[in-house]
Amino acid sequence: MNRRALLKSLGLVGAATVTPPVFLSGGKALASTLSPTQNSDLRVGILVPGSKSRSYSSNFLNGFYFALDEQRQDGGKAAVLPVVHEIGTGYSSAAKGLQKLVDSDGVRVAIGLMNSRVSQMLAPIVANANIRFIEANLGENFFHPNFASDQYYHSSLNLWQAQYTLGKWTAENLGKTAVCATSFHDSAFDSFYAFLAGFAIAGGTVVRTLISGDPGEMISPVATAALAAQENAEILFANFSGSDASVFLNAFKNTSGSRMKKIVASPMMIQPRVLQHIGSNAEGLISAHSYVAQPQDAGADSFARAYRAKYGPEPDDFAVLGYDTAMLCSNAMRPGNSFVRATINSPRGVISMNGRTHALEGQISLVEMRTSASGLAPHCLETIDLSREITSSGFRLTEQIRSGAISHYPIS
Repeated sequence: MNRRALLKSLGLVGAATVTPPVFLSGGKALASTLSPTQNSDLRVGILVPGSKSRSYSSNFLNGFYFALDEQRQDGGKAAVLPVVHEIGTGYSSAAKGLQKLVDSDGVRVAIGLMNSRVSQMLAPIVANANIRFIEANLGENFFHPNFASDQYYHSSLNLWQAQYTLGKWTAENLGKTAVCATSFHDSAFDSFYAFLAGFAIAGGTVVRTLISGDPGEMISPVATAALAAQENAEILFANFSGSDASVFLNAFKNTSGSRMKKIVASPMMIQPRVLQHIGSNAEGLISAHSYVAQPQDAGADSFARAYRAKYGPEPDDFAVLGYDTAMLCSNAMRPGNSFVRATINSPRGVISMNGRTHALEGQISLVEMRTSASGLAPHCLETIDLSREITSSGFRLTEQIRSGAISHYPIS
C-alpha cells in the first residue's frame, strides 16, 4: 500500500493533505511595532505539543528562555512574558488552546510549534483577536506562498530548503543516480520530496524509493538497508530520525555493496539527539542544514557552550528554533522595528525576515561528518544563501507536492 492509499483509507486524503489555505481579511489595523515605548511588556502565548513530542517542546522552550535571559542581561527594560499552553494533536486542540490564550491570558502574540497546515486553519481566531501569530517549526512542510499578512509570520529552520539544496547539490557534485530510503514517519513531510525535486531538477534520477515501516509492506530498517545496498545507484539518500537512523545505517554499512555508494543524509540525522545513537557510523555522511554547530563557527560554539552550562545537553535544532523565535519577539518590541524588518544574530548566523513570505531565512550549510582531534563533527563543504531561485522553486513545489503529514510532530 502506498502512502496516498493509506491516507485515503484513514480518511486523511483531502483533509490533512490538501487543506485549503485561509486568507486573512478585515480586522483592525495593526501598529507598525508591538510596543510604543521601551518600558512595555509583551505577553506571548506559546502552544506546544505534549505526549510523544514533549522532548521537542522542552528543547524549544529551553532555547526560548535562554534568549530571554540574554536579553535581560543586556539591561533592556522591555520584557517578553511567555504563557505556555500544552496541547495535543490536531486542529481542534490547537484552536481551543489558542482561544484560551486570547480570552483568558490576554496575549498580544501567539506562537504555535506546529504544522503549517494547522496554523493556517487558525486564521479566523487570529483575525478576530487582532493578534500576531508566529508559526514555529523546522520547516518540514511548505507553507502556502500566498499566506502572508501583517498578522502571520514563520519562524523556521528552512528544512525543506535545505533538503532541496542538498538534492540539487548531490546531483551536480556526486552522481546522477540515487536510491532513497526513508522511514514511514519521515516520509510524511514535504522536505523529503523537496530533496527528490532538487535532485531531479539537476538531472538526477531516483532508481528506487524504499519506505521502512509502511503498514502495507512492513519492511524493517534492516531489510530496507539490504535492499538499498543491492540497487545499482551511485548515491544513497537516507531519510531517518530517531532510533531508526542508527539501525538502518549500521545495517547498511555492514551490507555487501554499500561501500560503492556515497551516503547523503537528511538534516535530522546529523542532530545531536540522533548522532548519539549513530556513533561512528556517521563518518562520511553528507548533509545540509541551516544550523550546524561547527568547531570553526565561533558564534555557534559560544552559544553551545553557554547552553550546555545551563541545561546540560547539546543544543539541537529545536533549541535554536526557540532561541530565534524569542529574539524575533524581542526585536519587534524595539522602537522603529517590527516583525517584517527583523534581523537576528542567531546561533546559525545572521538571519532576517523575508518580506514576501514573512519567513525567517539564513544560510544553508552543506557539511560532511568527519573525525578530528575533537571527535566526530560536521565539516563545512559549502555555504549557500537562500536565493530567490530556491524560494521560487518552493512556490512551484507547494502546488505539486502534498505529502500529508500524520506524525506527532508537527501537529497534524
